[in-house]
Amino acid sequence: MSINSVIFNFLMKLGLTGKEANEAKTWFAVLELGEATVTDIAQKTGLPRTTVYNVVEYLVERKLVMARKKKRGKYYSTGDPINLLHIAERNVQLLKRALPWLRSIHRAVYKAKTQREFYKDKKGIRTILDSSPDCVKILDTNGRLVYLNKGGMVEHGFKTEKEAIGWDWLSSIVEEQRGEVLKLLEKCLQGKSATINIRHIKTLSTREQCNLSLSPMKDEDGKIINILAISRERN
Repeated sequence: MSINSVIFNFLMKLGLTGKEANEAKTWFAVLELGEATVTDIAQKTGLPRTTVYNVVEYLVERKLVMARKKKRGKYYSTGDPINLLHIAERNVQLLKRALPWLRSIHRAVYKAKTQREFYKDKKGIRTILDSSPDCVKILDTNGRLVYLNKGGMVEHGFKTEKEAIGWDWLSSIVEEQRGEVLKLLEKCLQGKSATINIRHIKTLSTREQCNLSLSPMKDEDGKIINILAISRERN
């Protein structure tokens, strides 16, 4: 690839594209000519004079080309190409300032999409989870119950999902272990999985002793959005 091609591609990446890359072609022609009229630039680029005039005036607005009036008309020059670096740096700074806002939109859209897909496929997901004899819970990042599978509802005596959602599931664990389970939930919010052998209060569970596994659930950006809690009876 020639040096001209490399520079031309660079100009296009800076945003000098336009129709058929006329902006990059015009800027480069002005650079090579040093100082030129619209007619000179048109001859150099092979573009129509009207096209060159519109493009070069646009480049003047972007401060990529300077215009100076002389007796014989208007002459254009590029000035120091270091200006391209300043433009690139300004674009980077603008992007950096906009990035948090853009990412927040992306996360909001993804979260909404994930929720829509979850509820859209809720029947299929439930079929899979309900086929497990284990107690499967999905918790929010505050530890509140947002989903309980059929095995969990049977274990804890719930007849409907409505009864279960929002239930204080920690209350079914013996009091002396609740603090330890809370610490493990905090560990999950740091991105780490955890397990613990727990004992249930007999009147609140059909399974007195279980192994509880806690795992963080993340979105595509790696942000923890839920905690998966699976308890299995210990023999």
